[in-house]
Amino acid sequence: MWQVIFLALDTCIKNVARTYSLEHESIHDLFGTIFHWLDRLEENKSGLEPFQELVVCIGTMQSSICQHMLKEEEQVTICFS
Repeated sequence: MWQVIFLALDTCIKNVARTYSLEHESIHDLFGTIFHWLDRLEENKSGLEPFQELVVCIGTMQSSICQHMLKEEEQVTICFS
């Protein structure tokens, strides 16, 4: 579904579909990093480094998703209102 919305939005705002695809790939990579550190936490129950890295990744992901969704909502509203 998001591909259809991005393609429609791309008619109003040039290259937005490619930009959003890159942002979604970045978020996907962050999920991969979080799962990596979760695995490390499970292996190494005594160390704090995996936990600290995990907290940083989750904070980055939260911020990224919030900014991304806000931008998408604004552009869709402007384009289709």
